[in-house]
Amino acid sequence: MAPACATKKYVRTEVGNVNSKVDTLSSTVEQTQSRVQQDEARIGQVDQKAEAAGTAAQTAQNTANQAQQAARQVDTKVDRVQADLSANIAAGRKLVYEVTLSEDQGNFKFGKTDLPDEAKARIDQVVSQLKGEAGKDIYIEIEGHTDNVGSKELNYELGLER
Repeated sequence: MAPACATKKYVRTEVGNVNSKVDTLSSTVEQTQSRVQQDEARIGQVDQKAEAAGTAAQTAQNTANQAQQAARQVDTKVDRVQADLSANIAAGRKLVYEVTLSEDQGNFKFGKTDLPDEAKARIDQVVSQLKGEAGKDIYIEIEGHTDNVGSKELNYELGLER
């Protein structure tokens, strides 16, 4: 093998080129490290925000569960109140007296609104009994029918007048 010789100038030039490349690579590595640190900081911030969002979501879920439970309790109470109210209304509307007038007693003359005397006497009798219930709430229900002769409008008006 032959000995290799290089001049100082050549070595300096080559070492200078290598140093320049090393400096460039060092600068690039430093920039990359700086970006990695910035990215790690951003990732940390994103992780914190994600954790905060998860905590907020859990809190919202807990609040929703509590609201749903409270709504069920209110529904149960409303159902009880409605049942009690229905029972009270039904109790308040007890049928104390029931009077049924037969067709002979309450039969109106055709097309007339005058109540027959026999029906008036029976109604007066019921009113006398109700006077003894003074101070109590009284619910009166009156039912009646017309025949099917004539128009619906005529029978409706006749029924109202009777």
